[in-house]
Amino acid sequence: MGVSRAILLGDLALAWSDALLHAAGLTPPASLPWYCR
Repeated sequence: MGVSRAILLGDLALAWSDALLHAAGLTPPASLPWYCR
């Protein structure tokens, strides 16, 4: 359970930083691994 919780928190952190970048009008480089969905 600890591992899956850590993975979930990581996903939430990535989604949150994605949302912040978009809100700021910035787009992260396509080379970022979590941006290659």
